[in-house]
Amino acid sequence: MSEMASMIVLGLLGLISAVSTFSLILFLTYRMAYWRRYYEKPLTKNQVVLLLYNLLLADFQQSLSFCISFYWLTHNKLVGPSKMCFLQAWLVHIGNVSSGLWVLSIGIHTFINVVWRRKVPTSVFIAWAVGIWVFSLAITAAGPIKIHNIFVPTAAWCWIKGEYRWERLYLHYAYIFLAQIGSVVVYSFIAIFLYTQVHYAGGQQFSTAQTPGATLKPQNDPFAESQKQILRTARYMVLYPLVYVVLTLPLAAARVAAMTYHNPPREIYIFAGAMMTSCGWVDVLLYTTTRNIVVLSKVNDKYAPSQWQSFRMWVRRMFGCGNLD
Repeated sequence: MSEMASMIVLGLLGLISAVSTFSLILFLTYRMAYWRRYYEKPLTKNQVVLLLYNLLLADFQQSLSFCISFYWLTHNKLVGPSKMCFLQAWLVHIGNVSSGLWVLSIGIHTFINVVWRRKVPTSVFIAWAVGIWVFSLAITAAGPIKIHNIFVPTAAWCWIKGEYRWERLYLHYAYIFLAQIGSVVVYSFIAIFLYTQVHYAGGQQFSTAQTPGATLKPQNDPFAESQKQILRTARYMVLYPLVYVVLTLPLAAARVAAMTYHNPPREIYIFAGAMMTSCGWVDVLLYTTTRNIVVLSKVNDKYAPSQWQSFRMWVRRMFGCGNLD
């Protein structure tokens, strides 16, 4: 693929992700501002929505970085070090790091709610959210503060100069791999927990059916239906880390290979970059289809006063899941 064609592909995918994430950000911002028209309580008190909102902000920054590919088209090449090269590298860096940390945060938050059945205190939630953005900003700024002109053209976009291999690792990819591995572990544990809960409840149901006078109707069995729904919930849980890993692992693997002096062909970087910049529109598609009760709530969608009850209702209505107790 020619350099011009690769810039067009990356630019178009970046534009699609930028438009889709920005549209959803505007929608959620509108619902937050005019929550009285749709909810009993402020949407800003829903931690799930706030987690999604921050993930979209991270994806939006990453998407914007690849929109700069259209600027390079006007010059027929990447030019750097330059202001636009610095901007693209900055957006790529902070977008990648923050999106990974927010995906992991969503997993941890879900784990606390589902497995521990606990509410994350508001003060802790705010401190964690601020901490992620401060850390992402600091780790992005550390490179150019430490090394002058560290951001230069690499592959089909600007990023950390190839000779600074260890800076690439401890300023960027260490946190990407942490998010990838952590997300898979957390969501796998949640899926296993839900699966074992269903089978434990199934054993209880079977024992009840064996007592004198007890019968288990094969038709319209509420437990059987609930079992299917909870298992479907577990499958949905696996989608989140799966999508994130699939879209971000190719580029991370290519960069790590380059650190070992086995630099992959340029076409590999183009493919990996196209996958990575698709995070935005794929996240929008994934969250609006599997979490529509949060994003597209109607007037009669009310939040329960209890945080745990609210979460249980959210799971039931979002995934069609029965009682999780």
